[in-house]
Amino acid sequence: MLAVFEKSITNTPDALNVPGDFGADSALNNGFLAAHFASIHPGSVTINLGSSGFMAYSLEKKNPLLPRIFVVVYEIFCLFQGHIENVVVLKQQYGLNKTANEGIIVIEAYRILRDRGPYPHDQVVRDIQGKFAFVIYYSFSKATFIASDADGSVHFFWGTDVEGHLVLADDTETVKKVCGKSFAPFPKGCFFTSPGGLRSYEHPLNELKLVPRVDSSGHVCGATFSVDVEANKESTDMEKSRKCCRLVCKLLSIETSPARHNACYWRTLKILTGRRSRMHTIRKTSGLARFPKRDENVYDSFGVGHSSTSISAGLGMAVGRDLLKKNNNVISVIGDGAMTAGLAYEAMNNAGFLDWNLIVVLNDNKQVSLPTATLQGPATPIGGLSRALTKIQARAEFRKLRETAKGITMQIGGQAHEIAAKVDEYARGMVGASGSTLFEELGLYYIGPVDGHNIEDLVAMFKKVKAMPAPGPYFAESLIKEAEADDKIVANHAAMGGGTGLNYFQERFPDCCFDVGIAEQHAVTFAAGLATEGLKPFRAIYSSFLQRGYDQVLHNVDLQKLPVRFAMDRAS
Repeated sequence: MLAVFEKSITNTPDALNVPGDFGADSALNNGFLAAHFASIHPGSVTINLGSSGFMAYSLEKKNPLLPRIFVVVYEIFCLFQGHIENVVVLKQQYGLNKTANEGIIVIEAYRILRDRGPYPHDQVVRDIQGKFAFVIYYSFSKATFIASDADGSVHFFWGTDVEGHLVLADDTETVKKVCGKSFAPFPKGCFFTSPGGLRSYEHPLNELKLVPRVDSSGHVCGATFSVDVEANKESTDMEKSRKCCRLVCKLLSIETSPARHNACYWRTLKILTGRRSRMHTIRKTSGLARFPKRDENVYDSFGVGHSSTSISAGLGMAVGRDLLKKNNNVISVIGDGAMTAGLAYEAMNNAGFLDWNLIVVLNDNKQVSLPTATLQGPATPIGGLSRALTKIQARAEFRKLRETAKGITMQIGGQAHEIAAKVDEYARGMVGASGSTLFEELGLYYIGPVDGHNIEDLVAMFKKVKAMPAPGPYFAESLIKEAEADDKIVANHAAMGGGTGLNYFQERFPDCCFDVGIAEQHAVTFAAGLATEGLKPFRAIYSSFLQRGYDQVLHNVDLQKLPVRFAMDRAS
């Protein structure tokens, strides 16, 4: 098999170049190398990739134990040689049908990296067990992905021609034709991406060191790469894992009960909770589960295999806790990436409605992006939620103003209280054009942002937050006091008894509180009718929902000068 990629597509390691010692011509000059390959492999097939290069393969002289395969799926071109031993497992893992061959499996692995990131490249390639070498080219983004098995079982070489184009082939003579001595065996146990470069998937935390290659005549001939066992990369993943480890230790020390730690590093929790000696059994029969599993450990509060479940599950736990009169804290941790799923917003909406005491931690990993990732890793965050979270970080100065505002309120009072309240709302982030906040529109009290890298600050914040009472039904409590002194007071709401606090009023005065369902217009006119009979109706409603009842407010209440009291919260 043969693949040639134009130099702008791939950043070939400079170490492969031997100055002044290249082949007879450029690989892409007038189809030079493609023509040569066809001449020595009659019946071969060449796939023209336009200005990006070409791929070619031949079934001639094929090793039956290491067959060559060429596959094209969704603009992804794959040259594969070898044999995958765990084909059945990978087909099940990727949801492929029984007819899928090794080439399709490798393409699906690539799509996992491309579409469902951030996902560890080394893990995806390491999952492929067997003897193999493959070359992938994705025409849409002009990206390449190249890998060889851990033992280098398939003869596979790479080099650069006189113009810097990357050449890959399974025989040395083809490579030498255009690369001269500027070539070497492709490093075993490694993968190469553009523009990510060369990395080891067998030892992802170790650097690769350059080893000059000398031919039989004693001349330098390209270079090989091997794992430097003494040079560890202090990767971002390792830093995050260590911080996650320290945070989990601290969380456990203050006896909180996380509903689910929705992070990429759940393995840390398994290690910290007595399962370190069994970590090697993951993905094996009767071994540890890949994700939290309730019957595996007491600290696995909720079994999951996908994201965005923590708020829903945590809310159920919080309600169950209170109904059973327990006194533990429930913390749902959710990342910004998981916040792109609708389930998270459904849960927040219901949490605001039920008004139960639940702590939700939004972990801004800066992973919200559309698309979610590329072959080279996470994409730059550009989604709508990412922009909203960025605004929070940009408004750090409001946190200082918030504390100042509290002091002003205590000393001056009056109008300063309103100013401080508005500053407080801004300081708690996500201020939209209307002046209202995303979380508070859903009935949640938002505190932040907090530096997630400062463990001591996080622990102090958790201690304070878990000691805070749930936002109280202040409006309902005040209305109850008034109604106890005035039997003409009544109230209604449009399916928002929890969000408005009127459920408490209804419990105290069941015959004087009316839930009209999702019918804001009717609720206003209904209140007007109550007022005509001499009652004193209180219409509790979110300001945004009242938009549906403006016509009734004007014609049925205001023009008639009826004494209907509108209690509007979430006001802009």
